[in-house]
Amino acid sequence: MLGPVSSVASRARRQARRRRRLALVAVLLVLFIGGELIHQVANAARPADRLTDASWIASVAPIIGEAGTLNSSIGYIETHATSIGRPALSLALSALDAYGATELDDVTKASLTPPSAAARTDLLQTFTTRLLALHSFSDGVKNAIDTGAVATSIADFARAAREEIRAQSQYRRFLTTVAKVDGHLQIPSVDLVSPVQIFHTTTLSSFAQLLVATPSLRSAPRLVIAVVSMNPLPEVIPTTTSTTIATTTTTPTRHHRPGSTTTTTLATTSGKRRTRTTTTTTTTTTTTLPPTSPFPSGVGPSVYAPTRSVHPIVVVRNSGNVTATQVQIVATLADRSITSAPISTLLPGHSIFVELHSLAVDTAAMTACQVSTLRHDRCSSLMISLHSGGVTVAHHAISVAFYVP
Repeated sequence: MLGPVSSVASRARRQARRRRRLALVAVLLVLFIGGELIHQVANAARPADRLTDASWIASVAPIIGEAGTLNSSIGYIETHATSIGRPALSLALSALDAYGATELDDVTKASLTPPSAAARTDLLQTFTTRLLALHSFSDGVKNAIDTGAVATSIADFARAAREEIRAQSQYRRFLTTVAKVDGHLQIPSVDLVSPVQIFHTTTLSSFAQLLVATPSLRSAPRLVIAVVSMNPLPEVIPTTTSTTIATTTTTPTRHHRPGSTTTTTLATTSGKRRTRTTTTTTTTTTTTLPPTSPFPSGVGPSVYAPTRSVHPIVVVRNSGNVTATQVQIVATLADRSITSAPISTLLPGHSIFVELHSLAVDTAAMTACQVSTLRHDRCSSLMISLHSGGVTVAHHAISVAFYVP
């Protein structure tokens, strides 16, 4: 009775074991296939990530490479500062600071995704510190030539050297950070401190003393009022003069020239022939122009037609070796005055054309003209004052005259 039952149970157990083995194989197969898919996805993503990282490195590599070229500019300033003159030296320092700021701005605005946030932070810190070093170097030069303070200048240079070394350390950290992400990325190696030791303590100390000892680098501000005129332009009034010319001639004729006065003297010569001596007086009328010009020189008054207002025109030139700041022009005519908008900076050797706003013409506040040859009624002076930093540095006056209708 038990034989058939035992055979059926044994067969059921074998089928159950077979089903478990098939299920295990199916699970292993699914896991294997899933692993392969994950591996393939990872392998497919890695080249894309590398491409993104390489693109970011390619975008900042030129900026990094050009950072090292600033060392040659600093070296040039140290070598030629005393020969190029103060204006050129000031321009070189301004360009140095501006270039450092542009580098930092370019790195900040890099739009591609960096290999890591730490890599971008390290590079930004590098260029931020480098900009501080450039500012400190410029401050050292300016303190030497502006105030002659050698100790202050040396301290500025020492701070610049420390900041350069710190920037180099931050850049090395940036290289290490990128290498940890992907060691295949090619990044330029830059020596921000420079092998020629332009930031060496002894070099900078000697440089500061040389700057202070060079007279041509001393501050010599000089603003000049180059041209003064007004809009509308002055009129040109002609005057008439008469010139009398007397001539004496010997002539055999008794005729008188029309329009002339003739005096005849009878003389006896040693020969048989008699001659006549004639003196002729001729009057010539000449028209001349008074000394007026669109660019008055102060020799004679500039004459203007009746008008209610004028626009003073001034050309200011910086003939010194210092950049002028907050330059303003004040024009005064009789009891009225007007002030120009401030000119923020005017570089040495540069000029600027300024036409001021309307300046009222009050002839009642003017005096009667004393020049009889000019047909006008009221005279005054246009006074131009030049201010820089709140201090009057130049002034110029021209004579003007206005008709009164």
